[in-house]
Amino acid sequence: MKIISDDIVYFSKHTIEKSVFITLVKKIKSKVDLIDFITNYTDNKASHNVIAYRYRENDNLYLSYKEDGEPYGTSGKSLLNVIETVDLENVIVLVKRYYGGKKLGKALLSRAYRKGFLYLLGNDIRLENKINTLTARIKFHIKNINKVNYILSNNKIVIIKKTYVDKYCKMEISLPMETNLLEEFSNLFMVEYYNK
Repeated sequence: MKIISDDIVYFSKHTIEKSVFITLVKKIKSKVDLIDFITNYTDNKASHNVIAYRYRENDNLYLSYKEDGEPYGTSGKSLLNVIETVDLENVIVLVKRYYGGKKLGKALLSRAYRKGFLYLLGNDIRLENKINTLTARIKFHIKNINKVNYILSNNKIVIIKKTYVDKYCKMEISLPMETNLLEEFSNLFMVEYYNK
């Protein structure tokens, strides 16, 4: 699984047979991000606003496309196929077409919609591998806090939440799924739960 590294809007513009295609690509993480992007970047003056997206929120994968009046399979579905082929997640692609007066035919139309996205993937967009994580809640005696902080810091584990109750500390942490850290340090802290 790959994700876009930067949180910016990528832009590409090309013309085919007098039709102008503007491609916008952005990293998204939620339905709110999806709606915000669509609201802010679609253009009512465009002949077509074609969209494809794929993102994961709360361990659920959401993917879809909108062809916006273009022939079936030539635009939004074509973009989603690229997303899935690259194994890209947490992304939205919007292509705005301004019709130039000449019909392109299905094959050329499909290539025209993919062209800007493929250009950005090959030249501008930086991708990184997505690391699958799990969330765990650990509990330990407060006297061990320095040791636990050291272990977590050295293993690049993210502390999501920290609370203190009596002589104990509880932490909710996010760590790589492949790690055996929870078992390795079971003498230092107790694992209350974990969630993949």
